[in-house]
Amino acid sequence: MRRLPFVIALASVAVLALVAGVILLGETSTAQDLDLDGVSADELRQGFGVVLEPPRPEDRASVGPERALEVARSERGPDTKAREVILARIHEGSGRVVDGQLVWVVNLDPGSFLPIPPLGLGAGASDVTAAAAGEQRAAFSLIYVDAVTGEFLFGQEKGYDPDPTD
Repeated sequence: MRRLPFVIALASVAVLALVAGVILLGETSTAQDLDLDGVSADELRQGFGVVLEPPRPEDRASVGPERALEVARSERGPDTKAREVILARIHEGSGRVVDGQLVWVVNLDPGSFLPIPPLGLGAGASDVTAAAAGEQRAAFSLIYVDAVTGEFLFGQEKGYDPDPTD
């Protein structure tokens, strides 16, 4: 008879430990997703199917962040500036990269490059003219560079229509 309260107490402690472990595990998995300056982890996941995680302690990039910025500038223009350049492991389902691949993420400053004007406007188009023709400004622009080879992998951009009254 005395064993029953002991067994109930032990089972209760085990259930509490299990519940606490599940809660902590759930918090850990979402806490690992990286937010970028101006781009949340949720926005990347929901809008683009991309999850960025911190690199593992043993991860080593063969090329540095300077090379990643060079690659980004070759894609977006020589005067392009970066908000940040971070090392991350990437998960995305399109097959453009190996799942968990080590990459440099170059988060570009959208104010440092001009958007490509719509066909026919030419480089000297004003903001008002470009907006009237449907040009979009970048809210953010990301360039992904292989951290081992230094090669351009892909880019992602989210735009918005500029207000021609600004």
